[in-house]
Amino acid sequence: MVMNLSRPSLTEAMMKKLLCLVLLLHAAALWPADVIPSNPHGQFVRQYFDAFNGGEAAMRAFFEKTPSQTPMDERVARYRRMKEDLVSLTPVRVAGEDAGSLSLIVRNAAGDELSMTFMFTPDRPQIAGIRIDRGMPQQQPARPPEEESAVLGEVRSLVEQQSKAGEFSGTVLIARGEDVLWQGAFGFANQVAHIANQTDTRFDLGSIAKAFTRVAIAQLVDQGKLKLTDKVGAYLPDYPNQTVRDQVTIEQLLDMRSGIGDFFGERFRQAPKDKIRALRDYLPFFASDPLLFPPGTGQQYSNGGYVVLGLIIESVTGQSYYDYVQKNVFERAGMKNSEFGLRTGNDPKQAIGYTRRPGVGLEPLPGAELHSNLNILPARGSSAGSAQSTAADLLTFVEALSKGKLAGPTTLEKVDLHPGGMGIAGGAAGVNAAVDSGILSAGRATYTVIVMSNFDPPSAEGLIEQIRGLLRRAK
Repeated sequence: MVMNLSRPSLTEAMMKKLLCLVLLLHAAALWPADVIPSNPHGQFVRQYFDAFNGGEAAMRAFFEKTPSQTPMDERVARYRRMKEDLVSLTPVRVAGEDAGSLSLIVRNAAGDELSMTFMFTPDRPQIAGIRIDRGMPQQQPARPPEEESAVLGEVRSLVEQQSKAGEFSGTVLIARGEDVLWQGAFGFANQVAHIANQTDTRFDLGSIAKAFTRVAIAQLVDQGKLKLTDKVGAYLPDYPNQTVRDQVTIEQLLDMRSGIGDFFGERFRQAPKDKIRALRDYLPFFASDPLLFPPGTGQQYSNGGYVVLGLIIESVTGQSYYDYVQKNVFERAGMKNSEFGLRTGNDPKQAIGYTRRPGVGLEPLPGAELHSNLNILPARGSSAGSAQSTAADLLTFVEALSKGKLAGPTTLEKVDLHPGGMGIAGGAAGVNAAVDSGILSAGRATYTVIVMSNFDPPSAEGLIEQIRGLLRRAK
């Protein structure tokens, strides 16, 4: 009998596969336990992952142990959307930990890695909020805590370096509560006229303005003028797409589960931008298009859906979206330098955006020179984005949300606004702005960082990520 020694026998192969399977299962069982710290916060986070992966019944049981002002049905609905998107979560490594938060790199079922930061209540190991970042933070070597003044000095040096390298133009604000600890302005609001950016320069916010739309919807919910379960057709009976009228709810528009797509396509790029001055001017770019998926069955970023939300606000209030937000969000919050103004390039207090992109939604051209975005973006923004504001006004907005000046806390939760731990950003050609509140430091101080830039993304978002890492070390 001749045996082929170049491969194992069938029995040996099966045994090796079996042994591999056992080891893999054993590793999978131990991975979260090995990765997640064994302290009380870590144990609570482990329970969260077990519940998330265990399904709706397990998640509901977890919620029952963690009281919240948000109704149980809403918490479960939010879980369903996360579960549909991520399917499962596997901890990979710890990205950072301090007295009030734990950051982990996790992997979803598709194999994509993302960052999850769990923020805890100060009196017991209960989750106060969760921040999920799709962009992976760069790994930095561990460094000991430093005095707050030293950390702020490092932030200042970082911003100055990026400005001198031509990577950043704009303003940065760091606050502890309402107290501004440091603010600086860099680069030019108007490069041709050599007008420098100032701390009170207004910048285009991009999609941060969607938060104003969410607040407006929350206010109308609080007033009983609409419900999140209402269909679009109840307020916009002449909307061009019958499926949208009959099936899409306000909640689906907020959560980008309506199937409505974007308006930044070829038709938009070919249109004269100075003619786009009202919400209805945006409808020809998307309203008659087929839905990307049946309402509620998927999720995709949708500027078009937020235009529809703005039109619903106009229908309910009997005034333009811009007028409603000016009075009921900006003025009510105390935001004195915020508006949905016209993009003319003639206001020295309003930064002109500078881009290397030939159009919205297009990639920068290799070796392209910076040029103004005035002919690329619409003359006036919409309920999907592009209000103008200052860093100080955005801090005022965060504080107004946290104090309940704009809407009730339960309703804010329903529209997915969390002032205690909020990370929002906006970007387009020559536009990038980001707000990060609830950053907990080693010294238990809580910071808010606002970065506004008139350069392409990720000029603000990349910088705010680095600043967040520095501030967590402050004592």
